Amino acid sequence: MTTIAITNISTIVTDPDVQRFAAACQVSAARDFCPIWNIASPTIIFYAKGSKIPGNAWQLVIADDSDQLGALGYHELTAKGFPIGYAFAKTDIADGSQWTVTASHELWEQLGDPWINTVVEIDHRDGTTEFRPLEVSDAVEDDQYAYLVDLHDGKASVLISDFVAPAYFQINAPKKFAYDMTEHVAEPLQLLPGGYTLSLIASSGEGWKQVTAQKATSRRNEMVLGGKAIVPGSRRHRRMMPDSQWRLSERE
Repeated sequence: MTTIAITNISTIVTDPDVQRFAAACQVSAARDFCPIWNIASPTIIFYAKGSKIPGNAWQLVIADDSDQLGALGYHELTAKGFPIGYAFAKTDIADGSQWTVTASHELWEQLGDPWINTVVEIDHRDGTTEFRPLEVSDAVEDDQYAYLVDLHDGKASVLISDFVAPAYFQINAPKKFAYDMTEHVAEPLQLLPGGYTLSLIASSGEGWKQVTAQKATSRRNEMVLGGKAIVPGSRRHRRMMPDSQWRLSERE
């Protein structure tokens, strides 16, 4: 069973806040994400600063300021080859976004495609074959589509990122299936306002292109994408280069 260690190095969110976030993610992973995607639920644990993290644990780090231009969060691999995600609380708050949405966005994408190497082949009805990366939160990432997880502890619920379901990538999926967790998506492959994806049309010869939905309710889309440019170091940038050129995290 996968262990995901959530740590806090931010100066503007407290350890108790991050601990509650970890608890909400455990509830949501076991109840929502993992059953929908038919994967084993991870054990999600908050580790206080200075605690020893298991060597084989995946990681999610809550930090202050983004270390990549325009990125509210991203995920990559540690020096030992395990998934690690980052969410930047101070950058999020300055953007008017919720850091818990960014952090859970990265968590879902770690679980959906831990090694950042899976693409989905989509056969359109007109005979066109399209490839899209298996990114489960990008299409629905704006805060307005997130949902609340109640920990029943008398405190405020925790806002968690929406994510798409397997039916989202299936052109002929029956309408009885939900395409995303909060059921805002009306049809397969739809990008909600603020959402985006990479797309490769096999017959075009043009390579990967970025597809962006309409303007989001916050500046999240503008910041993450740098307008229409693909941010160096982002998941979208990694999708377009060989593994040998990836930057690994300095963290073990």
